[in-house]
Amino acid sequence: MAKTYELSLANDIFLATIEDVLRAQLNEVKINISREDSFVNLNSR
Repeated sequence: MAKTYELSLANDIFLATIEDVLRAQLNEVKINISREDSFVNLNSR
């Protein structure tokens, strides 16, 4: 029983870590897109 619990706990931590990594990458992409928008806006003026 304890082993199963440890395994599922480790799995939850693993999944949470993947989720954090993906979320961080998504935020980075959003930041890059907004930077490009600002760059385009500066050039168009």
